[in-house]
Amino acid sequence: MSGNMAKINNNPTKMNDNMTKINVIIAKMNVDTIKMSTNITKENGLINTMFKYLLKHSMWFVPGKGKLMKQKFLILFVLMLFGFTCSNLFAIGARPRAMGGAFIAVSDDENAIWTNPSGMSQLDNGSLSLTSQVVERNQYMSDHLAYAGKMFQTGGSSEKVTLEDYLESDYEFRSEPEQISNYSWGLAFSRLKRSAELNDEIGNGFVSENKSGVTLGFATRFPIAERLTRRPELYAGMSLRYSTHDWGNPGIPDEDGHKDIFDLGLSFFYKSNERLKLGARIDNVISETHDVSSSAVRDNSTTFNLGGSYTFGEKRDTLVAMDIINVFNASRAPDSQLRLGLERYFMDNDLAMRIGSYDGTLTLGFGLKFFEGFNLDYSYENFTDVQQHHITVKVPF
Repeated sequence: MSGNMAKINNNPTKMNDNMTKINVIIAKMNVDTIKMSTNITKENGLINTMFKYLLKHSMWFVPGKGKLMKQKFLILFVLMLFGFTCSNLFAIGARPRAMGGAFIAVSDDENAIWTNPSGMSQLDNGSLSLTSQVVERNQYMSDHLAYAGKMFQTGGSSEKVTLEDYLESDYEFRSEPEQISNYSWGLAFSRLKRSAELNDEIGNGFVSENKSGVTLGFATRFPIAERLTRRPELYAGMSLRYSTHDWGNPGIPDEDGHKDIFDLGLSFFYKSNERLKLGARIDNVISETHDVSSSAVRDNSTTFNLGGSYTFGEKRDTLVAMDIINVFNASRAPDSQLRLGLERYFMDNDLAMRIGSYDGTLTLGFGLKFFEGFNLDYSYENFTDVQQHHITVKVPF
């Protein structure tokens, strides 16, 4: 009997020993995780700092939904480790690409963070999209991740509820206050890689390129718009962009170079009615390029970009859009461009066909809606250096 009692008394000791071993293993895993996080922080200090700030203040973004928002930020951060966003790139999803990039006065989805951040004010729900160039990725790689959504604030009526109101509402009242939002925000990441062989083929020299960065955008209703225009459909937006540009000759290390680029942009979006929309984007309001290889610092030229769109048809199923990029042909900026796009919906808006002109380059594409918020888009761009095929997958988020 005493022997059995001794065995029973030894079992808790063995269990404690096993728990100690498990805790040691977990501790080692945590140490490895911290080391990995430290390496990530060293390589991407700016991005890591931004993520920590957004995570810390996520409760401010969505009162009562802090846990959910923190999970979303964590997902975005993990995805961010695989690619970033570059500012001065044709970094948009397959839908606007198929429309020749004419999207300043459309900007009704997550692509607005690149084309016109103020357009994010049109969004009702958040969405996340991933865009990739799917052909000849060993020569030309282009990946883009974008999120856009609302920053909700608790609303609700302060009016007193009467017994008559209660009876007329079929004995039902909202258990939670209504969520109202006058603000939207977006976050985007991309990377672009071009091989030395491709650059040499198109006359840029035997130099490989790697561009990456991050874009953060905000949008809100213009404070005095309703008083000035008697319409509440004027919105303003702002974008903060940080990008890097690396290049080098694989055979000559001395020709390697690196640039850091930062710029702040402003944008505006106006809905004249349900058919006519106008947009404007001002790039490089505050901008600086730091060439690490030559230790030179210079400002980038401020550029003005305008766009307009109009919806035709009784069902409003046909959209035409036009953008003028760099209207005043500013120096130290890409040349002026004219972008045109057409989008037509079929089958109760489940299928969209698109065609466009990116400053004379033909673009084509289509879109499929599988269910509300879940879309698949394809675009083809017939550029002279490389024919590009992009696919975008969009999901609610």
